[in-house]
Amino acid sequence: MSILLVGIIVSPAYATRTVSVTKELDIKKDLLATVLEDPKNYKEIFPAIKDVKLNSNDKNQVKFVIDAMGRQEADVKLSKQPNGAFLAEILSGDLKGSKIITTLKERSGFHGEPNAGTTVKCTLALEIGFWISVPMSLVSDSQIETEVGNGFYKLSEYAKSKYPQNNLVNVDYKKNTMPKLEAAKKLDLQKEAQKILVLDNTKTKKTPLVQTDKETKKIQPVQIISEKRDAAKKLVTERNQQSKPTEIVNMRQQPLPQVKSAPAPLQNLITLDPLPATARIGDNMVFSGKLSLSGTNPAGATVYIKDEDPFGGDDLMASGIVDASGRFYISWTVRNMDVDSVADVYAVFEGSDIHPRMTTCGNDCVNTIPLTTFR
Repeated sequence: MSILLVGIIVSPAYATRTVSVTKELDIKKDLLATVLEDPKNYKEIFPAIKDVKLNSNDKNQVKFVIDAMGRQEADVKLSKQPNGAFLAEILSGDLKGSKIITTLKERSGFHGEPNAGTTVKCTLALEIGFWISVPMSLVSDSQIETEVGNGFYKLSEYAKSKYPQNNLVNVDYKKNTMPKLEAAKKLDLQKEAQKILVLDNTKTKKTPLVQTDKETKKIQPVQIISEKRDAAKKLVTERNQQSKPTEIVNMRQQPLPQVKSAPAPLQNLITLDPLPATARIGDNMVFSGKLSLSGTNPAGATVYIKDEDPFGGDDLMASGIVDASGRFYISWTVRNMDVDSVADVYAVFEGSDIHPRMTTCGNDCVNTIPLTTFR
């Protein structure tokens, strides 16, 4: 992108070139607009801009100090249009007369929050001077689109770090937490058997004077029955102390109920289904896979598809919401992501307050899936 801002030699316009870029960002529109209104923040987008000098007489007119093909300066006028668009006009150099128009539109955030994201559309109408026409001819439109898109992504990250009080709140997946099967975890067969034995005859509202002994079928005084119950309780206690949990007295001589074991808990895991080796630019393709979150229903979580870049920030390609089964289906309009026309694709769940970040490319992000794009 630095090549777009170099050149201060005044010469007649040689050619006109228009490039449009659209970028989806996970940042509120008002916050992004606040950052764009400050001219000094433009050096956060373009590394070639080393300084921004303000004009004391006109706050909207600045000089960009550019370190590319030598240290140079370019006069730039910044303004906000009645429709809310941001306009940057280059007033000097080989790009004199060029305009950069940026519009912002509210959209849902990457986690599904209403009006928490922004669609950025940037149109570059470039008036290219003679001396820069040759190097500019070596830069494709897709390269310009990628660099400008990356610049706005870096600007949004910078904005969220500069204004942390305006950051989006992470999704609280605790609301979707699945039952933890505490009853199954605490269930003890031996204790349950003791309850059957000890509490069996304590639920009557009134204690009768006599009871029927089930073994002899004879009427027995309450005291005798109570003594037998106490003896049975004592026997269970003694056997517990002898560490024989499998030997349980059952006065009714009925088998204990079968207790189903709790299902194995889900593990934290994200997978990405196989991709084709190539894709045509402009076509539509779908990334699919599955997200599993331990102890949590993953419905509503966001998965991002990214292009791994070892020399800079990874590029966001697309994002989507996980359904109740953990599956995600993310649509993407194919575009060129890198100079070599090969995107190193991986899926990532950025984590939440109760789950860690997970990717499909491993800790060092070496297990990406190559996707070659062509026209």
